[in-house]
Amino acid sequence: SPKSGIYLLLTSPDVYVQDFCRQVCGFHYFTFPSIVGYTLPYAWVGNSQKYCPEVCAYPFAVPSYIPGLKAMKPPNGDVGVDGMISVMAHEMAELAANPLVNAWYAGGDPTAPVEIADLCEGIYGTGGGGSYT
Repeated sequence: SPKSGIYLLLTSPDVYVQDFCRQVCGFHYFTFPSIVGYTLPYAWVGNSQKYCPEVCAYPFAVPSYIPGLKAMKPPNGDVGVDGMISVMAHEMAELAANPLVNAWYAGGDPTAPVEIADLCEGIYGTGGGGSYT
């Protein structure tokens, strides 16, 4: 049944969504039963290659304000898509832990929740050194 899964909406490098690159590289939410008839968790992840690879595709692109830091080679040779993989994993973990955006979060402020994947954002592999393994 299409109503029993989660959906990932992945957009191409030429698509800009509100707050992309400024506040988010992806997000998760759900459909409202009053509008579509059922609740369906989904996540959106953007390809940052055109607009902000240094924001959403780190460590495969490095911000200019960090002089001397060399970008890592993207495993698949595509900075935008390889950057999306990390954001996809982030959003899928949060969809599993908090599908209706009202469940588990850290911190004391429910208006600014820190979700499960936010706790380890930018940490890759067992060493947590900002690279992939």
